Amino acid sequence: MNNNEVKPSYSLKYLFLTALTAAIIGGIGLGITKLYESQPTKEISVANGYVINLINDSSLPEDKFEVEYFYKGKKRTKISSLFRKKVIIKNSGNVGVIDLSVTAILRDDDIQLLDQPKIKTIPIEVIDTISVIKAKESTRKKHSWIISLLNPGESVTFEYSAFSEKKLDSISLDIIPRKKDWKVNYEELGFSVSARLSDNIIFWTFLMIFILLVPYLLAYPFYRFQWSRRPDYKEKYTSFRVFYNKHRPWDLFSPEEKSANKTINSDS
Repeated sequence: MNNNEVKPSYSLKYLFLTALTAAIIGGIGLGITKLYESQPTKEISVANGYVINLINDSSLPEDKFEVEYFYKGKKRTKISSLFRKKVIIKNSGNVGVIDLSVTAILRDDDIQLLDQPKIKTIPIEVIDTISVIKAKESTRKKHSWIISLLNPGESVTFEYSAFSEKKLDSISLDIIPRKKDWKVNYEELGFSVSARLSDNIIFWTFLMIFILLVPYLLAYPFYRFQWSRRPDYKEKYTSFRVFYNKHRPWDLFSPEEKSANKTINSDS
């Protein structure tokens, strides 16, 4: 009784078929993504940082050091609470936003905002090409700003400080952007650095193709080497193409057969 063993096929055509299928699927996905991205998306993302208590959270041991803070305004005032909060406002859409309104509201009593927060932009050179203007009606509890322009992917960082003569455990400081017909999303500080959906599709598609191709590319010179020195392979497979497609790589350096097995005809 013949024992017909089914051996795994190491055929290059299946590799290219798999790679072609992956490329087609990736291309379709990329096309859908590009079609979606071509539609105007008006979206602002707000990344809120934690409120830091700079005085009470001091790392200095209280039994060894006593630190005092003073506000150097028109009148030098001793303060017992000093808080800091960073907020990043980013244009996460695909169209520019003009004259974006931003409001900083401090909702606690007995505490006030510093007149001017630290303002930065990403990319850093954007700060030199736009204006970030505070409205004249702003108070120590509420600041109103107008950002002249934020292009897609650009962001403005507000780093606010608030102080009080009284000892406070926490504060409520909200920084709110607003623009007609624009959606605002809130999240924790630290925007995702992952690539856009289209970049992910391209990356994983080419990674799949690369993983599939690398073993064949690395094995090719070994196949050529063995084909040139092994007459039993030439007798068994009749052509290098059949040898490359049919012979399993882990059997490349197996002992030479004294009598070749039944000749495997090339694919029709």
